[in-house]
Amino acid sequence: MADWLEKLNSLGLTADENGKARHLLLRMLPEERQVYLADPSDAAAVAVRALLAGAAAAVAAGPGPASSGAGASVAGLGVGSAAGAGSLPAAACTSLDALHKVTEDLKQVAVEMKRSNSASQSASNISLSRLEEIRQALGVEVAPEPDDPTLDDLFNAPAGPYADFIWDDAVMEDRQSADVMVEIKKKVGPVSLQPSSSSHRAQVQWFNGRGIALTHRFGEMSYSIKGKNDEVLGVTSFGQAATGAVLGVELKKKLSQQGVRQAETEFYLWQSSSQYPFCQVITDMKTGCAYYFEGINSKGRLVLRVRVFGSMGPLYDFMAGLINGLPSDLNDQLRSRAPSGLPVSFPQELSVPQRIKPPQHAPRAELDAGVPPFASALKLISDMRDAEDDIANLRDVADWQSYRA
Repeated sequence: MADWLEKLNSLGLTADENGKARHLLLRMLPEERQVYLADPSDAAAVAVRALLAGAAAAVAAGPGPASSGAGASVAGLGVGSAAGAGSLPAAACTSLDALHKVTEDLKQVAVEMKRSNSASQSASNISLSRLEEIRQALGVEVAPEPDDPTLDDLFNAPAGPYADFIWDDAVMEDRQSADVMVEIKKKVGPVSLQPSSSSHRAQVQWFNGRGIALTHRFGEMSYSIKGKNDEVLGVTSFGQAATGAVLGVELKKKLSQQGVRQAETEFYLWQSSSQYPFCQVITDMKTGCAYYFEGINSKGRLVLRVRVFGSMGPLYDFMAGLINGLPSDLNDQLRSRAPSGLPVSFPQELSVPQRIKPPQHAPRAELDAGVPPFASALKLISDMRDAEDDIANLRDVADWQSYRA
């Protein structure tokens, strides 16, 4: 186990990702104990199972008194005390020592994760300086579309009488969002018109994103960023998981500088969580903006394309084009369309508009010939379970989001 932890440490994961990957490995251990124990019926096996239980409790509860650690768990079964340990074979004692170190390491991970979670910034009130920190951490260069109106044009335009939805000023936005989305979906067109996959399932589906709180620490930033989304369009295979998100919609009664900063921040959060090239939209039902990664420029920086729409017609056309431009095999997750080094295949770029899913830490040094660190972690976990069939390994891919989010 210690060897696997060392391999994880070498992948270039952030502290948050590293801790969550270790949680995933720990959760695997009870299922995989046959790999580590030649005879699961002997005293050493009983002691190891007790250690695993103690480690799991330590991760769930955080650091506690010494009596609640691995030694107490073993002692509770009559082994691991001074007398009991002396009666175990030398190899068993060595195994206990190694697993005890893993347990202590996991306790420290729990402490660090608890400490890191205490410092966070909400997307809804992010400042320009903190948004600039995210851009710097990700190596982003903002690129407005030359022929679009500017954001200042939107903010300074006189209020017009026309809107596709009349907001009730006395009611909060989130209480009106369902009615707003009815109008948007009607104008964009039903997603059922999007070509179906070979399994005859709808490629994408809308779901409410306000119950999904994403938290991510970008690069070496000293605090985490957290945020949600009003409505999300996701790949049907992933249900209502951020892992399958392809489009997010943030709704505001009136666009503002604060609102567009929020939308850009939410874009970074959701594109980091999704396995697909992601696009974020914000609208007040009069005008709107869209954000997506168009590619990597000659300087090695991620190009954030910012689209600005002075009216709803062009925005509806943009969203409809994005939906209808999705690949017809988007739900066919087992199709081999990614490098063989990846544990599962996902498209790294999509068209209409042309956009990419960048490596997790681009444009910084990449690992394993372009495989981003979190994908390397998935491959490591998959390698640990290579005795199982491919579907079992895909289970780890599906579960990864609950540890990264």
